[in-house]
Amino acid sequence: MISAEIIFFSLHYKKIFLCIIIFRTFVPIFIYRKMKTGEYVKRYSVNLKIIGMKKLLFFITFIICATISNAQWEQTSLYNGDITSIVINEPNIFASYGAGKIVYLSTNNGTSWTPVNSGLPTNVPVMALAVSGNNLFGATQGEGVYLSTNNGTSWSVLNNGLPTTLFQDYSILITGGNIFVGSFGGVGLSTDNGANWSAVNSGLPAGSFLIYSMTSNGPNIFTSFYGGGIYLSTNNGASWTAVNTGLTSLNVSALAAIGSNIFAGAGGAGAFLSNNNGTSWTLASFGLTNSDIRAFAISGTNIFAGTWGGGVYISKNNGTSWTQMSEGLTGNALYIESLAASGDTLFAGGGYFGVWRRAISEMTGVEEKSERTSFSIFPNPFSTSTQISFDKTYQNLDLAIIDLQGKIIQQKSYHDCNKITLDRAGIANGFYFLRVSLDGKFVETKKIVVTD
Repeated sequence: MISAEIIFFSLHYKKIFLCIIIFRTFVPIFIYRKMKTGEYVKRYSVNLKIIGMKKLLFFITFIICATISNAQWEQTSLYNGDITSIVINEPNIFASYGAGKIVYLSTNNGTSWTPVNSGLPTNVPVMALAVSGNNLFGATQGEGVYLSTNNGTSWSVLNNGLPTTLFQDYSILITGGNIFVGSFGGVGLSTDNGANWSAVNSGLPAGSFLIYSMTSNGPNIFTSFYGGGIYLSTNNGASWTAVNTGLTSLNVSALAAIGSNIFAGAGGAGAFLSNNNGTSWTLASFGLTNSDIRAFAISGTNIFAGTWGGGVYISKNNGTSWTQMSEGLTGNALYIESLAASGDTLFAGGGYFGVWRRAISEMTGVEEKSERTSFSIFPNPFSTSTQISFDKTYQNLDLAIIDLQGKIIQQKSYHDCNKITLDRAGIANGFYFLRVSLDGKFVETKKIVVTD
């Protein structure tokens, strides 16, 4: 029997608060979840009769484990897809429902949504949103740029000076007081908050290329053409230069900057990284089991990638490796079009099933439980074979040679060994990555060079 009159027990785990009060004859148990406002909302409660301390402790342990393991994506009340863009101006969250040609607003972290469309064209979708102070800009597919200064309550058109060839807009970027809009026909620039526009296309490729994404790093403006690669301007759009060295696909649909690192998502080719302002790009896709990246989001030093069919991935080491974070996303919910981070919440816009959300701390707290190892490769470069030496004997080793396009060229498994002779076996001259896995879990990669 329990001798104490009252015993109080609580547990904090990320956003979850578990409270158990043990009285002499019964146990009320409450589970709360912390909301963005800081308030705790009760999610579960139960009253139990005391039937023995051992059974009680077992039940408490079960509840704790179940609570912690319940970390996953949850769908907000905006069920409609496709969500082409999400932007945040706290506490306001705006989401564009492309197929429905509607912009929605949530003021309570996605719990409820309200259409905010007065003044927007009724027959074209808003493909991209951007926020600057109290100004909310919308790039439309056919009617140019619109502005709301009252959180979407009303909108007005802002196309003065914008050529009609730039009305098919798919992306918008605000940086340093300037607004860039990307369309089928090139790039438009406004230096006065959208009051006036001009085309800034010098150096850009001719033809119809969709500009899906733009990002900036200081004075450097990057724009991506789907089918035309990436272009850089260092003079506020006055001229542009192609920066595609190292890219294995020119179908670039997502760009993001984190510090001095620029990330590019290329359809079917994965993630690429440049740390020299686009002078060169290297593949940064290890751990990505889906290579069709549609969106990036930055939260501190973490970068998230939204993929078409694979859900969401996180990299906590500047793209060196990625971990899938798609628990709760199944079927068509794995098709992601847009991402946005706010505080400890990551929002994902689905291609079919509206807006989803998940606590960032749930994802950043997940670590790979894989053994670490060290190994050397000699000679490297090599022409016929090379030897891989490990720090100790491992029972289950998997080696994969991967080309710069992310394609596995050679893959073998080894058992109970600490040295492996790797034969060239018809591999063409070039640069490759050697990926090492232990017991099926990714450990490390190193570059290798094959030459005659």
